[in-house]
Amino acid sequence: MQQYLRRIRRMDWWIIAAVILLLTIGVIMMYGIQSSQSSDGISAFAKQLLFSIMGISLLFGFSTINYRVFQQYAVIFYITGAILLLLVLLLGTTIRGTTGWFQIAGFSIQPVEFAKITLLIGLARYFSEHTFRFSSWKTILQAFGVLSIYSILVLLQPDLGSTAVFTFAFIGLLLLTNIKLKQLGILLSIGLIIATLSWSFVLRDYQKERISTFLDPTSEPLGAGYNVSQAII
Repeated sequence: MQQYLRRIRRMDWWIIAAVILLLTIGVIMMYGIQSSQSSDGISAFAKQLLFSIMGISLLFGFSTINYRVFQQYAVIFYITGAILLLLVLLLGTTIRGTTGWFQIAGFSIQPVEFAKITLLIGLARYFSEHTFRFSSWKTILQAFGVLSIYSILVLLQPDLGSTAVFTFAFIGLLLLTNIKLKQLGILLSIGLIIATLSWSFVLRDYQKERISTFLDPTSEPLGAGYNVSQAII
């Protein structure tokens, strides 16, 4: 018990306070629109409050676990995340054109949110073990393979936003290695070519609209950019 209390005291309470403040604002906002009921009769406010309490509890619970445990079981976490992403494609519920949810006891669970954590754990282990080997294309391609498995499974849903999160997390970790600027430039050029081809031949109209709205929400303040504009307000 004393060891647990010592870890609690050593936690970064400025960050925790910021998280709690954001959660509180979110709960208050959901209370203001609680008249909007979900199909199972549970209000959006009740769900937000429940998940906020669960999140804070998990935060303090996981803070007592030595981070080396995650490193030790990184491969298991990674495989579990991949299996969940595959299962949701086969057994998941399709909502607004995306097959990315499990419906359990009236709650919608999105495996990709868990996968974001397991991918980071997997990448963190790989990068920590190969930090000074990224001058080799073999190491870079192996790391890209770790990313690609998740990205492909998520793109099949399709969920472009989560794939972008995976990609930027990968790039962020890549910048912490000894990768050469020439190699980084080649990778970014390839990424730009892929993005251009995807825009022309792969992305659907609603996905293009989301990207355009993200870049310039004021272009359609009463249309596609309404939610972003209201969030800014």
